[in-house]
Amino acid sequence: MPPWIEAPDVSNWVDVVIAGWGAVGSATAYFLTGPAGFTGTVAVVEPDPAYHLAASTRSAASIRRQFSTPINIEMSAFGMEFLRAALEDLAAAQLALGLGSGELRL
Repeated sequence: MPPWIEAPDVSNWVDVVIAGWGAVGSATAYFLTGPAGFTGTVAVVEPDPAYHLAASTRSAASIRRQFSTPINIEMSAFGMEFLRAALEDLAAAQLALGLGSGELRL
């Protein structure tokens, strides 16, 4: 953070602060507030809301199935299944939160 920008103290009104809304930050927020059943408050801080300089959008990474260790194979299989179901699951979450019609547009 540049020295001329002073970050506010959010410790009195938020339980968890997630730095970055890229792949890891998004997954953390999604699983923390959804499947994990966390009932506290979550704030996501993203310095580049247009994602022009974000690492996730500039990355050439992808989901691979050619790993050799069981844990990597299992994580890749989970990632593929999550992405296959993402549109339906995230649209349902949007509807449940009252954020729109439940029709998620990507």
